[in-house]
Amino acid sequence: MMVVRVVFVCTGNTCRSPMAEALLRAKLEKKGVVDLVDVSSAGISVWEGQPASPEAIGVMACRKISSIGIHRSRQVSAAQICAADLILTMTRFHKEKLQQNFRDNADKIFLLSEYAGFAGEVADPVGGPMSEYQRCAEELDRLIETAFGKILVLAGKKQDHGEKKPDMYGGEQD
Repeated sequence: MMVVRVVFVCTGNTCRSPMAEALLRAKLEKKGVVDLVDVSSAGISVWEGQPASPEAIGVMACRKISSIGIHRSRQVSAAQICAADLILTMTRFHKEKLQQNFRDNADKIFLLSEYAGFAGEVADPVGGPMSEYQRCAEELDRLIETAFGKILVLAGKKQDHGEKKPDMYGGEQD
């Protein structure tokens, strides 16, 4: 079975992209399709090995998502971009920077909001109060929920012929 690789990218890989990674992973687990999608995150300007911010960990804990607690930041790499099937960024700047640096992979780099069918960017909550982290997590959750079907369709397109493909709601179609 082929796995679709999704990478979320933000600036420091301590707030937005690890929260997005954790939220998508939780949705995949809930739908029982975790084996279809490999999800990770990275940043474009990272201090390697930093944990997720305490606020991001707290917001995810309120959602009963603990996987973010073991997260360590990492710089986005050429190998990660080349191996990915879909790269979802938080801002236009992230998208443009990646498309400039990885021109051969530009067609698989999207703003998360754009991929979900909306306009806008996911604002960085760093330095703000807990309420900004909560708003950010709510926005990420809404965008990921909306994009979830497209991600499963992408995973279905990678499946070997003859296997059942997931429908947009995580079920199976013939």
